[in-house]
Parts: sequence; structure tokens; C-alpha cells
Amino acid sequence: MTADEGRLNSSEFSYLTDLRHLQKIPCHSTRVALWNCMRVNPIQPRRFQRKFSFVSYPTMVACSLAIGFALLIAAQLVATPDFQSAIYGLAIMSTSIGIWTVVTLLQKLVQTEANALHLPMALARDENLFSYFIKYSDSLLDISYIPDPVFRQAAINQLESIYKLLLGLGQGTLVFDNTESWRLIYEQLLVSKPVYRYRSVAWIKDEQYWQDEPGRQSLQLNLNLARSGKVSIDRICIIHDVCWLHSGSILSPILRSWIEKQAQAGVVIKIIRESALSQETDLVCDFGIYGDHVIGHQITEEHLGNSRFVLQFDFDAVAVAESKWKRLQSYAVEVDKLSENPP
Repeated sequence: MTADEGRLNSSEFSYLTDLRHLQKIPCHSTRVALWNCMRVNPIQPRRFQRKFSFVSYPTMVACSLAIGFALLIAAQLVATPDFQSAIYGLAIMSTSIGIWTVVTLLQKLVQTEANALHLPMALARDENLFSYFIKYSDSLLDISYIPDPVFRQAAINQLESIYKLLLGLGQGTLVFDNTESWRLIYEQLLVSKPVYRYRSVAWIKDEQYWQDEPGRQSLQLNLNLARSGKVSIDRICIIHDVCWLHSGSILSPILRSWIEKQAQAGVVIKIIRESALSQETDLVCDFGIYGDHVIGHQITEEHLGNSRFVLQFDFDAVAVAESKWKRLQSYAVEVDKLSENPP
């Protein structure tokens, strides 16, 4: 046995030994058949051995009851009443310990079974999620059939990443790493029935904001919804100083056209110069409040040159965003007052 093999548990070492013999078989089809047998009939993992810890409970019960009965018999053979009373007391105590142990064991077994059944019973009400519960359980079982230590460690690492993703989903958070998938869910949200109002904060750093094809499509959807009256749209534009011309008194023509087009369609739109928020930098961000139950925001990683889009179906997160919205209102200037009083 090598030094590395010495660090393996008996199950892993036996598996590696069988695998080495398997690799020596010249016939490929025979190797495949034997490999499938090893997968379907793996060596029982060590956690199965923990079930034998319950042996201590029956032993305690048997000993306690046996001692109790033995003391009762001894009490009948002892003539002195004082000794009989003492022995009866010990017998009752020993029997009580045995009964208490039985009750404790039953409670643990019932609790274990209840915990095991709680999850599938709770999910059974949701047909879609329950089908995934079955699929995930089957996949985990298949993974457990492969005892190779390298595979198991890699699988556990990937399962940890999947768990973190599911943890976020369980908290009502969706994360999108590309614009295309984000635009799709963005449009689905805007046309969904619960969204009667859309409050948007657009952080505009240059003239190319929403000027690509996906951006133009999203803008057109905004215009259509505003004209139809199906969704009330309010937008605050935080505009970087580089987008202002002639010493900062006139907005660039491209952005002005983009803003006026929305105002003419019925979007309530206001302007803030980014430098006006120098004392409240936490307000300089992209976010949108959909109805009263969803907040979406964009996270830009300048050093990596990419952005992530996050949706939170969470009332507490919406309350925080609404607080920011109210603070931004105090800095915002209406579009029709833009030429009279530049921000």
C-alpha cells in the first residue's frame, strides 16, 4: 500500500483496487459491464454505519428491565420488610429507566421520520417544483453511486455552487449575467398584471445609453405602455456632466431627443445632474421598482467591464428602493422646466 492509499478509507481503497483490476481487462464491453455493476452496487458509505449507534438504546432497555425483574424476584426471596422496600424501590427505578429509554427512542424515530417526510409533503402541493425535487433527488442518488474520491470532491464543489444559486432563488433573488436574458424578464415584468406602475432611475453616463437595438426595443415597449395607459411610468434620469454642452447648460441633442420622446408619450420624466448628488453618492445607481413587490438594479463592475442585473421579489428591498426614490425626487427637475432652469 502506498502512502496516498494509506490515507484513504476502506471504501475508497477497495474501489481503487477494483478499478485497477478493471483497467487490466482487455475487452472494452466487459469493462463497461463491470463498471456499470460497480456503479449500481457500490460499497455502502460510512454514514450508513452510523445507524448502528441505535444498538445502545435496546441494550439499555434490556439491561434496565432485566435488572428490574431480577430485583423484583430478589425482593420475594428476602424476608426482611425493610430490605424488600429498598429492593422494590430499586426495581421500580430500573424499570422506569427502561421505559423512559423506550419512549425517548420512539420519539427520536418519529421525529426523524417526520423530518424526512416534511419536505416532500410540503412540496407535493406544487406540482412543478415537486417534479424537480424528484429529479434532483434521483441525480443525487446517481452521484452517490460513484465512489471515486476525485469525482466526489469535484461533484461536491459544483453542488455547493448550485446550492448558493438555489439559496438566492429561495430568497426571491434572480441574477442575470447578460443583457439578453435580462431584457426578456424585464419585458415580461412590465406587461404582467401585478405591475400597474413602473418607477425607473436611469444612470446615464454617455449618449449611447439605450441606443443599441435591445435598448430601442425596451424604449418602444415603455412608450407603448405609457400611451395605452396600462402602466404608469415615472423615470428619473441621472445624467453625467460629460453629456452637457456649452458650459453645462444644454443637454446633448441625442439625449434630449431620447428624453422628449418619452415625455410626449406620457412618461413622467425628470432630470438630475450627477454632480448634484456628490454628497449622496449612494443615490447614483440604476434601479427600477415594478409595482409594489419587485426591485431591479444593475451592478456594474468597472474593473471587469461587465454588468449584472439583479431582480429581488422582496418587500423589504422595495421599501429601501422607495426611500431612495423619495430622496431623488428632491433633486429632480421636470423636463418642461429644463430650458428655463438647467439642473
